Amino acid sequence: MSYSTCLAQVKSILEGVTNIGQVHDYVRWNKDWPDLKTLFKVTSPTTQLRFWDITRKSSTEVTGATRTNERTHTFRIRGFITLDDSAATEKTFQNLVEDVATAFRNKPTLNGYALNVEPLQINNIDHAMVGDCLCHMCESEISIQEEVQWME
Repeated sequence: MSYSTCLAQVKSILEGVTNIGQVHDYVRWNKDWPDLKTLFKVTSPTTQLRFWDITRKSSTEVTGATRTNERTHTFRIRGFITLDDSAATEKTFQNLVEDVATAFRNKPTLNGYALNVEPLQINNIDHAMVGDCLCHMCESEISIQEEVQWME
């Protein structure tokens, strides 16, 4: 397994969560608000910004058994949805965060691609401005262990 395979599996698992919204396998940036809205807007279940991005925070490696090392990739996963108090989007967002945690809990080897996947850690749930839109925001991380073969 490699960084690219880990990233693809994390993205695939996120995309499998009902009503997840847009999922990007890197941090997306754009200085133009209309272009930014195009990247992040969904129309179902309601028209709003609803998106997630994934990036690798760190990677560590330790000596393992004969000619193998264990490498751990730690990915940051952030989610955002438009805040609408009248629609109680706080509840919607909190439930979506739980759905994401459950999706990873049910994939302890990333569909057979990893040695181990540590449980998703939800580090921060807060609010953030995305362009000119106030959003609920969650920042979480997940650590994925793989076995790396090496030769002298």
